Order: sequence, then structure tokens, then C-alpha cells
Amino acid sequence: MDIQNLSKSFGSVKALDSVSFSTPTDATVAVIGHNGSGKTTLLEIIMGIQQPSEGKIDLSAELSSAPLKEKIGVVLQKNNFYESATALELLRLFSTYYSGPVLPIDDLVDLLDMRPFINKRYGALSGGMQQKVNLALAFLNDPAVVVLDEPTTGLDPLARLDFWTTLRDLCRGRLVLVSSHYMSEVQENCTHLVHLDRGKLRYAGQIDSLLEQTGAPDLNSLYIRIAQESRSAHASRAAQD
Repeated sequence: MDIQNLSKSFGSVKALDSVSFSTPTDATVAVIGHNGSGKTTLLEIIMGIQQPSEGKIDLSAELSSAPLKEKIGVVLQKNNFYESATALELLRLFSTYYSGPVLPIDDLVDLLDMRPFINKRYGALSGGMQQKVNLALAFLNDPAVVVLDEPTTGLDPLARLDFWTTLRDLCRGRLVLVSSHYMSEVQENCTHLVHLDRGKLRYAGQIDSLLEQTGAPDLNSLYIRIAQESRSAHASRAAQD
């Protein structure tokens, strides 16, 4: 994926400011930053939900030959699914949304260990179970690119571990973009990092390279240090204004 000079403004507010970076097509990329940094805006532009004010995105040559929705899978932090529908009914419904072939529902059900609750209503499922359904829906179209917005928020530690274990099995050979506030999860499960700060790109590249360059013991301590520095600098500029 290649992003060039991507900007997005909402009135006088610039949510993204000339963001440029590239990622391999088979990487797991964490998009991090404090609330208001531009993470969600970036992901929504990649998903096609919003259009950039300037710049462009080239997801890959593989995606250029098909409508975006046919080759991208999405797991949002909040969904507006029919909560009275069963997991199986949702899978069958979503399978009709694509013009091309979809993965066999039975294979996804078995891969995600959904048999025990496949006929239960989505709204009655636990957070971990719902997230398995969300993953199955995202992978129905065998996507080349997967976007996950805060996928483990609200899950207990065991459900979060289960989620990442399942995701690693599903995502081999795909580009995965995931926003998260859990730096330990990012360091353990992602290969690359995109760090946004008030709409500007702070870093894009391999996580291991960033830790080596900075000498930080782990990503969590580095993120806290950078966030504190950014907050102090912003407060200083505000005071001068």
C-alpha cells in the first residue's frame, strides 16, 4: 500500500496533514495515536467511507481490478448489525453482498470455533463471541486488505489473546491495518507501525527498527514518552499564542 500526501479537512480542522508512507502487502500494520490524532479518519479513507481532501492511496495492483468492497474486509469498533439475527443468519446475509465467490461459511465457522453459538442471536453473545462473528463477516469475501478499528476494546484478557491468535491464522499473506491503544498487543502481534500525532505522521516503518533506533525497552514506554513530549510541546505553543 502506498499513501501519498494524504490530507483531510473538516472545515478549519485538518484531521490529516500531508501523510505519506508505504507498507508491504503482507504486513500487519498498527495505526496508533491519541484520540483526535487522525487514526479513524485515515482508516475510513482507506475503507472508502470518506474521500481525502488531497492526496491519493494505492492499495495494490491486485485491488485495482475489482470494486473496493469486494477485496477489503472490515471490523469496526461498533457495529449496527441486526442483534436479533443469529450468527449464521448474518453470515448468510453478508454472503449475498458480494458479486464474486465467498469463502465457505462452514469453513469459517469451524476455523473460528463458532459451532457452539452459531444459532444464537448476535445480541445475546459475549464480546468475544461477537468479535468472532465480526471476523467471519470480514473474511467472507477472502479480502486482500483487512481493516480493524480498536478490535479488542471491551474484551477481557483471555478473549483478547484468543482474538489475536485467530487473527494470525486468518491473515497470513494479507495486508492488515489495525488501530489500537494497547501497545503491548501492538508490539507482540504487529510487524509495522504508523504513528499519527494531531494529523501529522510521526513514524512509519518496522516496529523493531523503531525500538532499535530509540533504544526504548518496549513500545509502551516509548509511546508514553512521546505522548508526554507532544502534550508539553502543544501546551507550550498554546501558551505562546
